[in-house]
Amino acid sequence: AVLGFSALSVADPAITRIPGLSDDLTKIREAARNLYNLIEGATVLPNSLRHSSRQLPPLAWNPSPSDDPIVAEKSRNSNTRVLIVDDDAMNREMLARRLQKMGYKTRQAETGHHALDELKQRPFDLVLLDLEMPGMNGFEFLKIVKSDPALRSVPIIVVSASEHISDAIQCISDGAEDFLNKPFDPVLLRARVFSSIEKKRLRDTDRQLLQELETEKSLLVQEKEKSEQLLLN
Repeated sequence: AVLGFSALSVADPAITRIPGLSDDLTKIREAARNLYNLIEGATVLPNSLRHSSRQLPPLAWNPSPSDDPIVAEKSRNSNTRVLIVDDDAMNREMLARRLQKMGYKTRQAETGHHALDELKQRPFDLVLLDLEMPGMNGFEFLKIVKSDPALRSVPIIVVSASEHISDAIQCISDGAEDFLNKPFDPVLLRARVFSSIEKKRLRDTDRQLLQELETEKSLLVQEKEKSEQLLLN
């Protein structure tokens, strides 16, 4: 059933237009074929085990949902907000679905102006930015965000179909955290998103610790001034 459905899906023009989906379906079909061949060639298994799952011994370890790495990842990412900025609705939906499967909360913006409004209305932990957009392109949006003290700490990953290395260099020079080419590799996307968000969490923790130290220092100065005043009195 998996082999047949994936073969039909790959031949569907509506599906082949979605970037990266044909490659995913090809991998699924290859994995299903390998599994089918493995089952057919499993001559080392006893017949009682090959034809009846009831003969299998019980599992010694029964994992709980908290032991599942996928569940743990979704739980860790549940409070993380990602803003997807792209004028192509299909690209936005594809990115949103992938990020939501990882547990991230997502919002979408079809223009740079809309994205700026989103950033000013609520906090975000990451922005995925397209370069080619009407009105305000990705380069302009990146410069505006990185020049704003209230927004510059938000990491931005540029996801673009541009094949010019100069575009990637300019984005990194203007403050982008990373650059991914379309169509992107799902594994690479997951790694880059995770890395950028973890760096932001570390920076936020450092900033909070620095603020706490500054507060403690201010309190110590005040206590010292009070002590000196008491001595003078």
